[in-house]
Amino acid sequence: MAYYKNDYEMFAREFNEKLIASAKSYFKYDNKDEYNGSLFVTEKAFIFAAQKKAFIYRIPLGDLNIKF
Repeated sequence: MAYYKNDYEMFAREFNEKLIASAKSYFKYDNKDEYNGSLFVTEKAFIFAAQKKAFIYRIPLGDLNIKF
């Protein structure tokens, strides 16, 4: 799994969820703020963390609407 150590520590403090996968990633929030950080995948959500900017964002899997 790939992630930034400080981002993982932030994720682990905030959420008590089993980690399935992770990746270093880029996240653009609200079409203006840009973050380099880590994306964590759990059984319940995608969680993006950028410890350098004290930013964490959780997207519950149930909120995703994927159409093919």
